Amino acid sequence: MATYDDYGQPPQPGGYQEPQYHGPVGSSGKAVGSLILGLLSFCLCCFTGVPAIILGFMGLGDIRRSGGRLGGSGMAVIGIGTGLLGTFCGVGCLGLGWFGINMLNEMAKAELNNNPVVQEHLGELTSCSINWTDTMEEREREKDPKRQNELWSFDLEGSKGEGLARVRMEQQGNNFVLRDGTLELKDGRVFDLKTGQPR
Repeated sequence: MATYDDYGQPPQPGGYQEPQYHGPVGSSGKAVGSLILGLLSFCLCCFTGVPAIILGFMGLGDIRRSGGRLGGSGMAVIGIGTGLLGTFCGVGCLGLGWFGINMLNEMAKAELNNNPVVQEHLGELTSCSINWTDTMEEREREKDPKRQNELWSFDLEGSKGEGLARVRMEQQGNNFVLRDGTLELKDGRVFDLKTGQPR
């Protein structure tokens, strides 16, 4: 004989049932983070690219272990892919940039080594590197935009001492040619690179 509860309903067969999960209840935070960092890696190279790759694989592991309760595998895969691509592109661009700067330093060193004023005061150059701060300051002071990109400042070290060359150099083919400039020594003296006269 069937019994009824307080509301007049017959008992349900099977008793209490566990709730059924019919799909993911949320996305993996690591997958989302991987996607964001992967996209940022096109600007920030390996600084966000490598974390994007790591988070992407961690997110995929969490999703696999969740038994379908977590989603976001697509975001994790995209994060890994963009992280790899951004890292490789960034490393390539950094390598090209380093190569270009090194070439400029070497061409300037060869040109300045042939300058008699540099030879007199610094001797044979052993080191020549761009002084970026002074270069930018010199370019800001130059009013003619056509001349701005020709202005460079180089920290020089030679067998006789050190100095700072502020020069205007023009590119001719694969070489830079010194047009004019000054050499400032450590003691504050400044010489014209064309005439050798003090300024």
